[in-house]
Amino acid sequence: MTITNASSMTTIGIAAVLAAASMHLAQGFTVPAPSSRVRVNQQRQYVCSAALAAVAKEIEEEASTPPSSASDPHWMDFLKYDGKPTFDVVAKTQQLTSEPGYRAFDLSRIPSDYYDPEYLFRGPAVGPINREDLDATNKRIDMPKIFPDLKREPFGFAVDPENPYRVLYFERWTYTHMGDYTLNGYPITMPATNEYGKQPLMTFSVNWTPEGKIIYSCLGGAVDRFEGNTGGKTAVFGLFETMGLLKGYNFHVGNKAIGIGQKFNRLMNAALQAFSKEADIPSWWKSKARGVDVNDM
Repeated sequence: MTITNASSMTTIGIAAVLAAASMHLAQGFTVPAPSSRVRVNQQRQYVCSAALAAVAKEIEEEASTPPSSASDPHWMDFLKYDGKPTFDVVAKTQQLTSEPGYRAFDLSRIPSDYYDPEYLFRGPAVGPINREDLDATNKRIDMPKIFPDLKREPFGFAVDPENPYRVLYFERWTYTHMGDYTLNGYPITMPATNEYGKQPLMTFSVNWTPEGKIIYSCLGGAVDRFEGNTGGKTAVFGLFETMGLLKGYNFHVGNKAIGIGQKFNRLMNAALQAFSKEADIPSWWKSKARGVDVNDM
């Protein structure tokens, strides 16, 4: 059997099984033992053999999968279109980010004609979520009341050299928690802390269609998590950190506890949502990862 292109987990598994097998086989063949001990060693040899067989099967399955190459299509290539845009994508993105509703993170104030009907947002811990659900969740937080001086400062606009319809840029948020927070349907009010918040620099990207509509936007996360005073949290989670709601919580990708909470909220149609219902996610989005789920493809 020849091992080629084994995954790191497979390699670790092989090493562990071989180490265990060596130990148990050595015990079985070098140490005289009563009949009961012989039976135990025989059982150990059987377990090791079965484990090695399982690893060998996994290696064979991996070997049967052709290696990836630069020419392989990717499901997000949907966002690449033939030809070049007939408009200035940077100028349109700068126009979008200059909208008062955008700067104040009051999303319902951004004119709807910017967006394609199949628009989706995705971030490290939120999404895929459509425009309607994103606006509804944003409105329930009531940004103008809670953070009346919130200011998003976008800069550094650049076109993706691999996709002329995609614009990337940086953003920094500053604000003061000046208003009480009461979530619709819950008799709990978080009083204003008057805390000043400055979030780490974060990355954004916007994908335009040939018709000049935004079909996808993505938050990439903090450039330097040690910047600012929100514990490395950005966007909504940075706001919640300043409010005192997320002290000690880490919304990293793969956080199973947070993921369960997000899925429960979706099931119960709670006021704040991290992703849209399956029926409301456009078919061009292929990944089944939701919220903080790890990538599945």
